[in-house]
Amino acid sequence: MSSVKRAAAIACMGVFLTACGGQAADHPESSASTTATIPGFTASAEPSAPHEYEPPYAPPTAIRGNSVEAAEATAQHFIVGWTTFVPWDFEPADDWFARWQETASPEFLGQMQTSVNQIWSWTWNEKRKAFDSRVERVDSTSISPDGKSAVTRVTISRLILGMDQRVDQREEQILTYDVHMDLSRSGKPKVTGAVEIRSDSPPAAATVGEGG
Repeated sequence: MSSVKRAAAIACMGVFLTACGGQAADHPESSASTTATIPGFTASAEPSAPHEYEPPYAPPTAIRGNSVEAAEATAQHFIVGWTTFVPWDFEPADDWFARWQETASPEFLGQMQTSVNQIWSWTWNEKRKAFDSRVERVDSTSISPDGKSAVTRVTISRLILGMDQRVDQREEQILTYDVHMDLSRSGKPKVTGAVEIRSDSPPAAATVGEGG
């Protein structure tokens, strides 16, 4: 992402802080989307009990191909970075993009450049960070008959902690997403959309030409 676009994304955040901060969105439809519902309706309502120390989580590395394994590796790598945001980082927007942009299609990346504030302004307003995202399970993966698109359902956990809170006051969220991707035999899958869904929703099916 160019420095001009990064600057525009960061400037956009300041404009909409009050309007977009932390308001709950309607439940999204079970189809590709370009914005997250945060904190989602699958989030735990009460702070969780403190966990024992866990080492830093490293998601799978994206691999080439149009296989189930390639789709699931990309979906996991993407969703861990995409659901993490620390507003008091020196360059929070740049850091957020850096965590996942290599797994995204150019179209999705462009959409996120105009949506970053809509997604994350609640963290500034509430002075809270979303961090330590970890994949709990891969629920399902569907690949289109032509092998050119896929959708992987992933359930993650992450922690929410306020700037002035103690570590034992952190809150755990459990979130489920459908991650939509374009596939190719020779390249790595590219994310074209992500939508939070209910964990008990029927599995999504990839269709021919879904990714465009």
